Amino acid sequence: MCPALDGSMIHTVAGTPVALSRTPVWDENHGIGVTFPKESQMVSVLVVDDEPGARTMLAMALKGPDICVETASSGLDALELVRAGDYDWVVSDIKMPKLDGISLSRMIAEESPDTRVILVSAVLGEEELSDLPIAAFCSKPFDPLKIQMFILGGPQTI
Repeated sequence: MCPALDGSMIHTVAGTPVALSRTPVWDENHGIGVTFPKESQMVSVLVVDDEPGARTMLAMALKGPDICVETASSGLDALELVRAGDYDWVVSDIKMPKLDGISLSRMIAEESPDTRVILVSAVLGEEELSDLPIAAFCSKPFDPLKIQMFILGGPQTI
């Protein structure tokens, strides 16, 4: 399981408590990449897709020194993991049997409101998802690096 992520950390500087955010900082000078404050913790991501190849490819592409990735093969498995864990992000396919990505995103919003969701689909468009509690939508095919940069606080659109 990914390291526990408990929000801001409190440290003391010259005897004064200071909250240090886990929020990443986009490095404008380098254009590509993200720098984190040294006190930052890893970002935890759950990748959900019923297609093993797509799930594995995306998980491998997102994994990095600042991102811990876990996977689920169904919406039901993902919901169970979200209930048991503490994920910053869920990246989910929409078309899945039993519990699709749309229903999953709604359940996550209710049960784990601090977890942000990115939905991916080859068949639906952003217009059809505008009322969902999601952080972003990606049409397939997509560039996993753009999703990674978005998760780490880079560009505000994918």
